[in-house]
Amino acid sequence: MLAALAVRISPAERRNWAEALRAELPYVPAGAAMSFALGGVVTALRLRVAHPPFVLGTARYGLAVGALVWAALHMRMWLHLNSVDPSLPAALSLATGIVFAIGGLITALRGLRPTVWLALPMLVLLGLYTGAAGVLMPQSPNRAFYQALALEDAVALLSAITIAALARCYAATRRTPPR
Repeated sequence: MLAALAVRISPAERRNWAEALRAELPYVPAGAAMSFALGGVVTALRLRVAHPPFVLGTARYGLAVGALVWAALHMRMWLHLNSVDPSLPAALSLATGIVFAIGGLITALRGLRPTVWLALPMLVLLGLYTGAAGVLMPQSPNRAFYQALALEDAVALLSAITIAALARCYAATRRTPPR
């Protein structure tokens, strides 16, 4: 069963190796067969996790789910802020939640490149808002809170850009044949 699992989880270009492992199993001494097959499964898992399409897919759908969760948290906060103090920051929280939701859906549908192209303008807007909050609402007792939320969003966007870039770079280097 373990050898069959190794065949199933191996990347397509390494499936021959897993099939060879399964073919060798009857010739391995009975006491070592379990260890041999388990080693094959561990190796197949390592190959799968390092496989560029797996890395890109994990990054893509992980970022999409993360953006949707972040959007849901923004929507929840908007509901609370709007009931307590309907204001520009509450509306910005709603808008940010909508943008994160759209970004998550676009990332799931179109891949990692749109993540970067959507995140960069949002990052600029969040930076402008964070810097201008003192001018826009100098008397607001919650100004520091709203600036902190904008900073959190900026960190989330920077993290998404970094993850997308690292996944794409990893996949590009793994696809290029060694010299």
